[in-house]
Amino acid sequence: MIDTIDVCIVSRDGSLPKGLEFIPIGKLIIETSKPLGVARQKAIQQVTSQWFAFIDDDMEIQPFWFKNLANHIDEKTGGIWGIIQYRGLGKYFDESTDVRQRYRILGPKERFNTNNTLFRTEAVKDWSPSKDLTCYEDLEIGLHIMSKGYQLKAVPGGAIHWRSWYKMAKNAVWGGRTYRRILKPSPLRYMGEYFKRLIWNRITALFRYGIIFMILSGWRDIFFVFGMLTEWV
Repeated sequence: MIDTIDVCIVSRDGSLPKGLEFIPIGKLIIETSKPLGVARQKAIQQVTSQWFAFIDDDMEIQPFWFKNLANHIDEKTGGIWGIIQYRGLGKYFDESTDVRQRYRILGPKERFNTNNTLFRTEAVKDWSPSKDLTCYEDLEIGLHIMSKGYQLKAVPGGAIHWRSWYKMAKNAVWGGRTYRRILKPSPLRYMGEYFKRLIWNRITALFRYGIIFMILSGWRDIFFVFGMLTEWV
């Protein structure tokens, strides 16, 4: 078990997440630089511990978070993301966000979130973001770690992400608008993502997790597609 870790917070105004007292912090690193990719890179460069964490300022860490993630550390592991639980959306929808709370090793096409994540410092210390990277920096970081032969894991972590329907929609529009700008998809890939979010995701969500989760994920995807379209035109 790790004794202490450095904790990196990337925040626009220096705000801190709740629950930091439950983490054995060696050094707290707060970075407010822009754009987001540069801020994460600058934070990483200040890390001196063998393992460190990125935690977003709108997260709430539970008492068992660190133990849950650290228990999955082995020599093959480069990063561990704590699967989040949404709160603030209403009883049935908050409960539905727990249905995917299962351990898994992420594949190269899966996005590796950085909102509450443990990192092996050696695996990411030399990462350099693309120019003007304002979104999807977590995808770049994940691919960088996997390129070194490490595994990325998603585990039920005990981190709460407070969200409203409005904020979820707003973030989805932002994500869709930056999709083409950052990932530069071909027209074929763009249309594939368009139909995947509108049709395929709805089918899989319904049959795997039920109608409540289908509505929740559909809300995000509709606004993501809206953001894609406004960026495209």
